[in-house]
Amino acid sequence: MNYLTLFNNVMRELNEPTISSSVSGQSASFHVFIGDTINKAIRDIDAHQMEWPWNYTSAEYALIQGKEVYKHPVKLTISGGSGTFRKHERITGGTSAAVGVVQVSEASYLVVEPISGTFSAETITGVLSGATRTVGSVINSRHIEYDNMILQPRNVLEGGEFAVSTDYSNYWTSRASNPAGTTTSGTPAFSNEHNGSVVLNDGTIDAQLYDTDGKTDMSEGETYRINVRFVSGDTSATTATLKVYAGSSSDKDADLATSFTTTNLGWGKTYTTTFTPSTQTPFITLSNEASANVHVDFVTVSLDQEGKKLGFITWEDYSSNHRAYDNSRNPDRYGTPSYVTKSLNNEIVVTPVPKTGGYNLKFDFWDDPTELSADTDTPDLPSRYHDVITARVRYYAHTLRSDYQAAALCLQEYEDGVKRMRTENINTNNYIRSV
Repeated sequence: MNYLTLFNNVMRELNEPTISSSVSGQSASFHVFIGDTINKAIRDIDAHQMEWPWNYTSAEYALIQGKEVYKHPVKLTISGGSGTFRKHERITGGTSAAVGVVQVSEASYLVVEPISGTFSAETITGVLSGATRTVGSVINSRHIEYDNMILQPRNVLEGGEFAVSTDYSNYWTSRASNPAGTTTSGTPAFSNEHNGSVVLNDGTIDAQLYDTDGKTDMSEGETYRINVRFVSGDTSATTATLKVYAGSSSDKDADLATSFTTTNLGWGKTYTTTFTPSTQTPFITLSNEASANVHVDFVTVSLDQEGKKLGFITWEDYSSNHRAYDNSRNPDRYGTPSYVTKSLNNEIVVTPVPKTGGYNLKFDFWDDPTELSADTDTPDLPSRYHDVITARVRYYAHTLRSDYQAAALCLQEYEDGVKRMRTENINTNNYIRSV
């Protein structure tokens, strides 16, 4: 049910006239009361449980070398506009002048780390991409899952997932020959097969590893791992070979030149190798020299390290045992973060201070409930629980009218509804235990 339907359902249950439109535009005091109380009821339901599943969002922050403090995320619902935001690029608000970093980019929303100011319903613009979107709602995070934060080597290669909705040509360039000097005459193409893929029919593509400020966080001397999965696109083939190169613009195979050959043509296979870049912005090249098609499902590039769960420590522990070292800004004390804490200002603090920007911090958080304002707005909670909202609103309406017997009945209906919601969404085990 949307805002208008919820309003009219309450009015019918109270034996009051319904309206045809514009809940927020009503002037009669009782109508204004009911409209406001619908949002109050939603907030009441949200207060019963921090972790309702419909408020859940995941975040993935790119850590920055030398920066240990990160603000809690905000979620911006978006529509319209043009272009594509780049992960980890800065955005600015056209009206508020607020600045943030895009940490997660989805079709209908962005997860943003605020840097300065407060975003509003406005047009936002990507500083590097030039992409624009219209912000509908600005939703604050209300609960961060500090106990399960994961530090993971960051994939520094954009556009390597070849998702169905991704145009590979936004990130990769077709070449007439590979770095070994072999001419490849085929034209790479995008395919919806295999969860999206790039088809190399005697073709070569390469991508330069740039991030949002025009360079990567890659470091010469560090070891990086490439993972690539590919399958044959030719049913008559017996093997399929993909060549992978890495190097600078003038010598694109100086850091890596390897061949992967698979005979598992139906399922394909993921292959991996490591290389040490000689420049901060190397090129990654994929090449198929055979006339038979090769479908590249994905390719990733990240530090050659394992992900790990960060230990949570209290602010007192951090202040006593880590803060002085971190605040010294001594690069010799920088390292791979092992712990996370929540500051007194509700900020995420990792320690030790990151020595490289090659990590992502992955965590879960839960949003504040979205306020309803337009007639067509719908609550975040599933429609099967909307009767719990109306029960709560009727409780407040009967209380306003001093009909305490009717209010008590509505309160009981509301509390039973919340119990049902908790049973179905929070208390149910997702496993079977052997006894």
